[in-house]
Amino acid sequence: MPGSTLAAAIGYARDASSFFFWQNIGAGLATIAPVMTYSLKTQADAGRLADPISKILNVGLLTASAGHLAVLFPMLSAGQSGPLLPWLVGAWATGAGAALFGLLSGGSVEEAAKKL
Repeated sequence: MPGSTLAAAIGYARDASSFFFWQNIGAGLATIAPVMTYSLKTQADAGRLADPISKILNVGLLTASAGHLAVLFPMLSAGQSGPLLPWLVGAWATGAGAALFGLLSGGSVEEAAKKL
């Protein structure tokens, strides 16, 4: 149902190119981002946020979040949005904040790189 979800998120669903983004970018990140965050939570519970895999996952989550915010926030600011867009922007901002917090805690990136 790409048409209805795109309309709810960004306010419109025009053609097949919109559906391409929904299927190949949104659906992919909707499955990858939760796995990354769950893995990071597991690492945090074990006190291993300084491990290289945690740093890599945090950088990946921060990059994905920043990319989404770079596209979605201007849409929200311009009023070009559906009812779900504020929630999506909030979710990606939370993801970016959590990734940044994970990078800043548990040792430095240099320490993690030395373990590689």
